[in-house]
Amino acid sequence: MFDRTVSRGQPPARRFALAGGWIMQRLNTMYRRLIGARRAAAYCITAILLAASLIPLSPTYPGGTSLDNAWIMGLHEAVGRSLDFGSELVFTFGPYASVYTQEYHPATDHLMILGALVVALAFIAMVLSIARKAPWYWAPGFAFTVCVLAYSRDAQLIAFAPLTVMAIASVATDLRNGPHARVVIPGIVVGLTGVVLGLLPLIKGSLLPLVVVTLVLCTTVIAHRLSRRLAAMYLIIPIASLLFFWIIARQPLGGLGAYFLTQLQIISGYTDAMSSVGPKREWIIYLLACTCCLAPLARSSEDDRLTTLAIACAFAVFFFIAFKAGFVRHDGHVVTAASALLSGAVLGISRIRSARLIAYPLIAALCWFVLDAHYSKTSTDKVLARTTAIFKGFTTGLRNHLQTPEVFHASYESQLTKLATDCAIPTLTGTTDIYSYGQACLIAKRNVWSPRPVFQSYSAYTAGLAEINREHLLGPTAPDHVLFKIEPIDSRLPALEDGLSWPALLDKYAIAGFKEDHLLLNKRAEPAPSSIPEPSELSVQSKRLGETIQVPNVPGRLIFMSVNVRPTLLGRVASLFYKPEQLKIRIRLSSGELKEYRYIARMGEQPILISPLVATTRDFYLLAHGSGPFYAGNRVSSFEISPDDGPSMQWNDTIEIRYSTMPSPPPAETGAVIFDAPVTSWSGPKIRPASDDWKDCDWSIDGLNGARPNLENASPVGA
Repeated sequence: MFDRTVSRGQPPARRFALAGGWIMQRLNTMYRRLIGARRAAAYCITAILLAASLIPLSPTYPGGTSLDNAWIMGLHEAVGRSLDFGSELVFTFGPYASVYTQEYHPATDHLMILGALVVALAFIAMVLSIARKAPWYWAPGFAFTVCVLAYSRDAQLIAFAPLTVMAIASVATDLRNGPHARVVIPGIVVGLTGVVLGLLPLIKGSLLPLVVVTLVLCTTVIAHRLSRRLAAMYLIIPIASLLFFWIIARQPLGGLGAYFLTQLQIISGYTDAMSSVGPKREWIIYLLACTCCLAPLARSSEDDRLTTLAIACAFAVFFFIAFKAGFVRHDGHVVTAASALLSGAVLGISRIRSARLIAYPLIAALCWFVLDAHYSKTSTDKVLARTTAIFKGFTTGLRNHLQTPEVFHASYESQLTKLATDCAIPTLTGTTDIYSYGQACLIAKRNVWSPRPVFQSYSAYTAGLAEINREHLLGPTAPDHVLFKIEPIDSRLPALEDGLSWPALLDKYAIAGFKEDHLLLNKRAEPAPSSIPEPSELSVQSKRLGETIQVPNVPGRLIFMSVNVRPTLLGRVASLFYKPEQLKIRIRLSSGELKEYRYIARMGEQPILISPLVATTRDFYLLAHGSGPFYAGNRVSSFEISPDDGPSMQWNDTIEIRYSTMPSPPPAETGAVIFDAPVTSWSGPKIRPASDDWKDCDWSIDGLNGARPNLENASPVGA
């Protein structure tokens, strides 16, 4: 309070000055408290918004039969049955995939909540630690950006790279200079960053390279700003976290190596196998915007040079991974890249101290608007709806968890029953697998699923992945039944997708019927009367890309081929930083008919059936029954493999082709046992030609990403 005794005896002017100084001091104190309260309120809003978005207290439920719905349900089922990831199941995602999908399953709900809680706490802690040096409004603005305005689950997870490095740099000073009592909170932040780095690869295995680079940058900053001893200790946290979450997901400790080795195969094969073409101007705009985001970071004087370099590298890795996730498969996945772009721009603003540099993130935000206008078309109504849905879902879900937790299981069972009514495939006795995908229907119909390791055929990106699927069919855990349908994606040559398993299917299974677009194959009780042996080598040829290659004609035998098409050094660089040029294969039948398909080089390294051409489920049925007219009409006389856009410097001109043969199945009756009429006039479902596969496409596949750009509801984004 103002001490009146001090002012007694003072001249009026002096007394007035003392009183005025006291008033100003009080106003300044009130202002500081107001500013502190405003910042505290902003931090609370930030934490609530991030928690509501990242913790799926109101999860989605099985909602369709698309490719995306199939792998989501398949992963839930695999975790619930404790299948070993890396050996019994191989996919882009790990046992904590539900943290990404936010879909409910009774067997994985506890893992989903636990994993999401860790991710949310780490995200909140890092954002708030960074926000201390930024304006008070930055934290809620960033949270609003990543949760509402530029929403993408992939972009949120990839953002852990710059967030982690920036948070480590922010709290390093407190850990170095603060008294013991004041380093507890910074220590918790550092611990959370390590814990979440251990969890991320178990959510999505393709995040492993991102995690490794981030961990290297974090330890570099800690060693530079604190000590090498603390840096070495920090390395223990992600490893311990990884082991902890792996074990509580009921995964064998010895299987962790297999999980990461198969993930490397998935990652290495994804770029070529899953690439698609889009407008070049979009990725040029994206790269321009990334440059605008990185420019002010490189000029920042916020930290020392090494720390600034580490943060800039983290941003570069963040933008690069988002670039691959968005533009390798150039369709709806662009939303991932666009969301990462805006999130990175807003995150970079926290380090800008000069008004002159604000122009750079503003340019990046404008580029986001251009990309978003083509895909998400974010509007005010969408923003309001998304914001309302986040808070409503959070409060409703929290209330249900506390008061009526049984509502989640009831809703799941109700949705599963509804899904089952939409699926016409049968419920079979014994174990069953389904080709090429369709796990949602298989599980909804209460079949006992016995999955091949790469459980969706399009994902067998390499010859090694195709081989482990084949070994599954030949092993003791092979399913009793197989529902089989040929449905290649992206107009691929059909035999590329699990074609290595076709001889095993023909040998070990007998076709018993046709059930709603799928052939029903039953496991033979006894070996086939004329068991199909391994293909025997026929010849080896050296040819050139674009050259017309004659296919050997050996009556009564199937012709298989494996092609060695190697990328050049330029092609390897293109595949690493972007994607290689696509290949196509033109096939000429003996009738003179010409067919064209997408060709995947690494998938073609396996022996696949080239003649007769099997392009539809009907063709596979005729192949299994040794139909003479089918063999004559679908015999391949020649083919050529060439880059899609003409001569290319990304592929070696010389290719090697190995032909092998095996006896064709013996002729069998192909009448009305399966169909309403003889198969010479197909009475099954209408199957579109390969050239029309792109129409009505209803899937989106994430790789180094794949992922669905938007998981707000159970339906996929669409390609």
